[in-house]
Amino acid sequence: MAGWLCCRVGLWRLTADLNGVHIRRMWTVTFLPWSEIGRVELRRDGLLEFVGATEIPLAGLFPPPWADRLMGRRGAGGRAAQRLTEMARNADLRPQARAGRAATGSAFASRALPLAVALFAAAEWIHR
Repeated sequence: MAGWLCCRVGLWRLTADLNGVHIRRMWTVTFLPWSEIGRVELRRDGLLEFVGATEIPLAGLFPPPWADRLMGRRGAGGRAAQRLTEMARNADLRPQARAGRAATGSAFASRALPLAVALFAAAEWIHR
């Protein structure tokens, strides 16, 4: 369960810029140029799916649509998918600047691995 949660949390950040979308992954930051994105869809599990890309990456950390309906909220995931689809189809809607390193972020593993080691050491110490 903890591994699944860490993997989901590692997919939460998306950054759109002039050239495409940067997707923070566990080990790397994946870049998708606008020319490879046909549309973006919100899946039933709350992840965004980039349709039209050669490899269809999943990204985003949104509540699933059914959870939004239960809470009576308008889904942020659906709005993000719609906005990214509009940006992919219309260059005038895209950001006009490149995202810097601070905006795109770094891979999640650089922070997750030390945390995992610390948690493992704490668990071992508690169970002695």
